[in-house]
Amino acid sequence: MNTKTTIGLCVVLFVSMCGFYWLQINREEGPVTNKTTTVAQEIEQDLFDEKPDIAKLIRITCERVGPEPWVFEKPADGSKGKGKSRDSDKSWRMTQPLQTEVPEFEVASIVNRLKKLRYQVKYAPDQADGVTPAMAGLDPPRAELTLESEDGASLRIQIGKSVSGSETYLRFGDGGDIYVVRSNLSTLLKNSPADYRDRGMLKFQTENVTSVEITHYPEGESSVEYRLVRDDAGNWRFEEPFEADAVNQVIDGVIRPLSMLRATEWVDANGADNPGRYGFIPPLLEIEIVMEVEVDKPSADSAPEGASDKDDASEQDHVTEIQRETHEVIISRRGPIGATTSVYAALSDDSSVATIVKGTADRLVPDLSTWRNMKLYAFAVSEAERIEVRADGSDFATLVRNDRNRWVFEADDTPADGEAIQKLLTSIESVEAVSFVDGSTLDSEESGLDSPSSEVVVTVPGREKAVRIAIGNPTDKVSRRLYYVRVDNSPTIAKVRADDLAPMMRTPASYLDRSIFDLAHRDLKRIVITRPNEVTRNAERIVLQRDGENDWALVSPAPTEIDKPAVVRFTSAVAKLQSKTVISRDGSGGAFGLNDPTISIDITYFGKTPDSGTTPDASAPPLETVKLLIADNDKATYAKRSDSPIVYELRPADRKIFSLDLTSKQVFRIEESTVTRFSVTEGGITQEFIKTGDDWKYAAEPDLPIDPMKIRNLLLQIQDIKSKQMVEINAADLNAYGLDAPGTTLRIVTEEGTSELLVSASPCDKARDGSHYAMLEGSRNVFLITPDAMSRFAIRLSDYEKK
Repeated sequence: MNTKTTIGLCVVLFVSMCGFYWLQINREEGPVTNKTTTVAQEIEQDLFDEKPDIAKLIRITCERVGPEPWVFEKPADGSKGKGKSRDSDKSWRMTQPLQTEVPEFEVASIVNRLKKLRYQVKYAPDQADGVTPAMAGLDPPRAELTLESEDGASLRIQIGKSVSGSETYLRFGDGGDIYVVRSNLSTLLKNSPADYRDRGMLKFQTENVTSVEITHYPEGESSVEYRLVRDDAGNWRFEEPFEADAVNQVIDGVIRPLSMLRATEWVDANGADNPGRYGFIPPLLEIEIVMEVEVDKPSADSAPEGASDKDDASEQDHVTEIQRETHEVIISRRGPIGATTSVYAALSDDSSVATIVKGTADRLVPDLSTWRNMKLYAFAVSEAERIEVRADGSDFATLVRNDRNRWVFEADDTPADGEAIQKLLTSIESVEAVSFVDGSTLDSEESGLDSPSSEVVVTVPGREKAVRIAIGNPTDKVSRRLYYVRVDNSPTIAKVRADDLAPMMRTPASYLDRSIFDLAHRDLKRIVITRPNEVTRNAERIVLQRDGENDWALVSPAPTEIDKPAVVRFTSAVAKLQSKTVISRDGSGGAFGLNDPTISIDITYFGKTPDSGTTPDASAPPLETVKLLIADNDKATYAKRSDSPIVYELRPADRKIFSLDLTSKQVFRIEESTVTRFSVTEGGITQEFIKTGDDWKYAAEPDLPIDPMKIRNLLLQIQDIKSKQMVEINAADLNAYGLDAPGTTLRIVTEEGTSELLVSASPCDKARDGSHYAMLEGSRNVFLITPDAMSRFAIRLSDYEKK
């Protein structure tokens, strides 16, 4: 760079600096500075000797050029506006030009800015070459703040022009020195009074809410009013547009955002005067919240004589009063143009309009699918003491708890089925509707609720009114999967699944005690069974007799060895026999085939003694005998005691027990090691084997080598042969079974004696599996033996040769 260029650039720089300085001292709003002041301080120091304390202030007045003053006040008694801040001792309010609560931090931010002010330069007002109030923008001031303390002290501060982006002229209200403070005080106050307003629109304790009323204006439809009331137990219930229980957690979840409803922005201080502009004609929602709040107040009766309101309240007695508070909020369905996440809202006692988060508004729109409790009945009925039931056109039957806490029929003290009643009560507590319909939209013929098919009325201690559940017609007569149900006189009707209603649609008879017998097993003495034989279908009569406490014997038609496990199953089932359900209690057994029963069982047992219960001893009363009648038909198996009119339906498993073969299934009573000779005769040909020492010989050809292990395995299989079914005990006519000329004879000789099994030549024509009739020589008990059992002694000599 040459010398001329350097000089040229220096000239340009000097001219630029002069121009910039000229602009600074001549700008329209710029201050006039005076470098010759004699009062300038070289060291920066605090503006206040005693700094303002927010805790001691009770009022701040801000006066600006033009608008009316802004006044912030902290009530001396710490009270707060309706439903507002929970921190009452820190409550600040703006009283001019708006009446609204102001968050403490907003007021504190003003005081904190002031208390931190520092200055380095100040001008005395009487200096001829100093800065005048007019030059500093203090005549009149741009803003004036008056801070008043609880002790009556007052401080006025006047704010003038900005000296620079970080300095401002300031003086105290007494007209003293002018300070240049180190802060841009043009930002000390907000642009609008509304900017100070607490964004908390509603603040209240949710547990104090007693009712909520929401009017919903669906677009293009008529408005719907929903009224919810909370009872003393804390449960929410709909009173409008119907009476029904609500879901407590869901309603609490609706109230919670209301209790903390905040404005995202205050839009218009007088917006409520033009409701159409903000979409409040009609709105989306109108919400009214009613609360009851306990307030502790000094008792007027206890005030000392001559005491004034200013006297110490602690010297007076206090009383608790319940005050009723109401809050109303209106929510629009729209917000500012282009805003998709906010909508307009206003409080009914305030002319201001704010925006709130749209998601909050959406949560407040009633949704019956989640708000309404879909249970038919919300209260516990497990402790019910009285139940009235009717179904299928029957009369009401009343069930009550007796003094032993057992359910009985009130009319005749007949025992009831406690398990069935518990299922009924559980069903009432748990069953839920699929949906609800307005009862006024259904005629009585469609719903069937004027003459319901089933009804249940439950009385619970502590509740004034019994609950009545009426079940009407199916909603669809073809599928019959849902039924109309009304609880008490509710104007809404529930649609409930048929399966869920089953316990409530049972006939009164089905609540009878299902116990046919409830005896101690040891009390059974004799059982006589008359039934059709499972094979021949001929009637057979079997008598079981008990000798002592545990030993049962089959004594008729002939003493026969019993199948002990089968007898125990049979007798245990008889002693504690329970039905599947009760069908009838009017004694009309003929309608169920019980006048001509399939099976009859005479049961003899020791009755109950007044003192010792059931004891089979010398002091016991005479034995009692009851006949149990059992009838089969295509649909079910029914049973009835001879001493009771009640008809029961048996479970299939119990019906099978009454057809059990009670005789022993073991054919032979032998030990393989004791067998000395055995033979099989079939078609006139006999094959016999004889034991000699540890070897076995084939009788017809002793020199033929026989494998003793194979013979031993054969005898073990024969030893384990079991019969399939007893056909006839002590048969009179063996010819009927083809056993007078058997087709196969198995003869076994042991050290103790000889056993012979006779098997019919032809299979039993009533046995589908090809079983044959069989009996042991010397006994006339005919039984069936399966082809598998017969194959065990179908001897082929080559299979037993030693290879």
